[in-house]
Amino acid sequence: MELSLNSLSAPCSCERVHTLEVERIIIEANLLNKVSEFVIEKQLNSYPMIICDFNTYPLGVEQLKEQLNVNAQQVICLNPAHLHADEYALKAIRKQLDMKASVLIAFGSGTIHDLTRYTAFKLNIPFLSVPTAASVDGFASTVAAMTFKGFKVTIPAKAPLAIFADTAIISRAPRYLTAAGVGDLLAKFTALVDWKISHLLTGEYLCDKIVTITEEALQTLLNVIDDLALQKEEAFEPLMYGLILSGLGMQMIGNSRPASGAEHHLSHLWEMHVINDEIKALHGEKVGVGLSYVCERYRSLLELKEAPAFKEVNLYDENMLSPIFNQLTAAILKENEHDCLTQVNEGVFKLQFNQIKALIETLPTATQVRTWLKQVGGKTTLAEIGLEERLKEPSLAAAPYVRNRLTLLRLIKVLELS
Repeated sequence: MELSLNSLSAPCSCERVHTLEVERIIIEANLLNKVSEFVIEKQLNSYPMIICDFNTYPLGVEQLKEQLNVNAQQVICLNPAHLHADEYALKAIRKQLDMKASVLIAFGSGTIHDLTRYTAFKLNIPFLSVPTAASVDGFASTVAAMTFKGFKVTIPAKAPLAIFADTAIISRAPRYLTAAGVGDLLAKFTALVDWKISHLLTGEYLCDKIVTITEEALQTLLNVIDDLALQKEEAFEPLMYGLILSGLGMQMIGNSRPASGAEHHLSHLWEMHVINDEIKALHGEKVGVGLSYVCERYRSLLELKEAPAFKEVNLYDENMLSPIFNQLTAAILKENEHDCLTQVNEGVFKLQFNQIKALIETLPTATQVRTWLKQVGGKTTLAEIGLEERLKEPSLAAAPYVRNRLTLLRLIKVLELS
């Protein structure tokens, strides 16, 4: 299937112009030849370079090399051991990068794509996406999730000029990679609720079209989750469609708001290694576990008969934050310097509380989230992603600090709940 992009960039009721950098998206089996056709069509064939790792190289890089007529010096193959989207991986890429590169081709999953899109952004050249697993929803995104000096940041980067999702490759990916993609896509439940609540309370910009697109991405997953559990090859095309659609929503708004809420902040916290040691779990695995805990915490508010009062609390006491964030405390304080909670009025919160509860009602239970994840072979507990169970409450308390974005988990910190 080839996605039609015209309707996404058409005039929108939100009165903003949504521009798409991506020009072509194809999801089908055995399509690697279309990569070279596109490179030639766009006159980018003067010096294409491929970025991959030792695990993804055997999946089709030799075929791409032959079709693109490139040599070994035009392939940057990274060591996947301890590979992260950070300054160390960028340094490894720079060592092999030829500055005359005409286009970068990401041949891999989430980390390879973030590294490639950031590098393409810095070089101001296009990049093409060739996913090798349905492991994340960021293939079409305009932002990269990077870690610099231990601090997790989401920064502007290049959206792909085209995406070529070969389901013959993707369907053969290890099951845990697919489960990670399912976790990342299920996260739209809480991400959208956080966005809608912020819109209710602060008037934060919200686009109904982007909400609808993201909800369609989520529903597409739910429609095929039983088939994914059975690893049916035909389920991978709609899964990739959902993941890419979610990324297009981010591209249309220019940030991760439609796709990333409190559940992602938990993942980012664990990736910063401040309350835990480094763990090997994938981004989507951490997001899936975080989602179950956030759904559980949010749905606990349904027991309240009336809106709780706000309490006076100093959330940014350096003496309180320092034992949690250690050397990253200064960066955390800077991130939260203009606290988004100051935009929330207690009176407005009380007026909107029933509507907030109605939004919470749309969330699945933690049990349902874990059932979906188990179906596809995903991880569902802190222990399964390499964390101690005792870190649940400290994680929920610390996660809102990693991003100055209004979420219900952040708002709960100032609610009188006991």
